[in-house]
Amino acid sequence: RTRFSNRSAGVTLCLGPRLAKNVTQVFSPPSVLVGRMGALRVKTKTMDLLIMVVYTPPRGSHPEPGFKEFSTQMIKWRGHVLALTPKRTIPVVGGDLNCQFGWKQEHKGPTISTVDHRHVGEWGRGTEHTASGFFRNWMAENDMAAATTFFHTGATYYGESSVSHIDHLMIPVQATQLISSIRADRIKMKRLQLVVALKPVDHCPVVFRIRATLDHQTKTDGDLEQRLDMDRV
Repeated sequence: RTRFSNRSAGVTLCLGPRLAKNVTQVFSPPSVLVGRMGALRVKTKTMDLLIMVVYTPPRGSHPEPGFKEFSTQMIKWRGHVLALTPKRTIPVVGGDLNCQFGWKQEHKGPTISTVDHRHVGEWGRGTEHTASGFFRNWMAENDMAAATTFFHTGATYYGESSVSHIDHLMIPVQATQLISSIRADRIKMKRLQLVVALKPVDHCPVVFRIRATLDHQTKTDGDLEQRLDMDRV
């Protein structure tokens, strides 16, 4: 069991045999985040990625101060990991965030007057609560975007009486142009589903395709466009 929940939790980063050979760094989180976060760096001839997984405590399993502590520890560890990777490395943060992004705020109705299409795309149509607001602000401060809201992926979680979109992929805003597709793969979900049922149950894998080519001759501290050879993408 983790510090922020009364339930068991765990995260895993699984790679295919060929890609696993390109792992250059593995990062284990501090004890306070065990079961909630993990990260590794993958470097190939064409890209350099920092893949980080996050499992946010579900609503109701922690008091408000508990989530604030979790978010503080998450930001601190992410900064620590980024400091250990080159400037050219593209951070890719994904996982079960247990929240939705959208144009409505819980208990307040449609109070967001300006739709933030830079960080949340037009397919972000859920109702936001505490965790949503945290991740939205975090993306704005770090110039990240919820790439899953820029594509019509469909539901990523199937409950007993409702469906939702709580699994997300966050990448730098300038890297959203490198994403060619994102979709909820229901075929893989059927293969992975442990519960014997006629309908989908629990989470659905989210599959994305990213196209990027590194310019190894230019390893400056410039922005993302300068660190990628966009002519070869």
